[in-house]
Amino acid sequence: MASGGHGYLMWARLETSGALTRFTGWALTRGQHFCELQGEEIRISFGGDSFSLGGNAVFARSCSGLAVGQRAVMPSLRMLQGTALVRATHAVEGSIMTEEGLFGQVPYSAASVYTLVRQPRQHAALTMLQKIYWYLDLVNQPVGTTTTKTLARVLENVTPYVGPGPGHCRHVHSATLATTSSFGRGTAVYHF
Repeated sequence: MASGGHGYLMWARLETSGALTRFTGWALTRGQHFCELQGEEIRISFGGDSFSLGGNAVFARSCSGLAVGQRAVMPSLRMLQGTALVRATHAVEGSIMTEEGLFGQVPYSAASVYTLVRQPRQHAALTMLQKIYWYLDLVNQPVGTTTTKTLARVLENVTPYVGPGPGHCRHVHSATLATTSSFGRGTAVYHF
């Protein structure tokens, strides 16, 4: 779904313009491609949750589990860059995974709303090769910073991949996580 130019989105060879364009009859399938927004905002309904994406987001559909060892059946997006507003229901924990961590609602909590921004550290635009390496989940991913904040009374669940105690969940109001050189190396700041 990557396309050249500004202000439009190529979707299954159909060109569309305008923000928050609603696509009907088309489905994003997991494991076959990644998507890149260019000058557009979209909303994806996925497993009962709503993901509003913008900021030239580069993302892929995925799944996550509620805990280590459980089946990955909850809707999730992998994000290389961009912004997201996530509205997750009580029954379905929608999450977003970046190089810095896994972000979502606290399992079995009330419905939640949270924002997430993933910004690569490099100032130049990411190359197609960097995007492909990210999609293939190869080593040496583009480093950057992920900032998240809950917009509801319920806390957000953050499972960091960087900073002290990676892999251990924290329930927070907001967090900023940054990779500094490679996977697992970086900083994490939490606001409880």
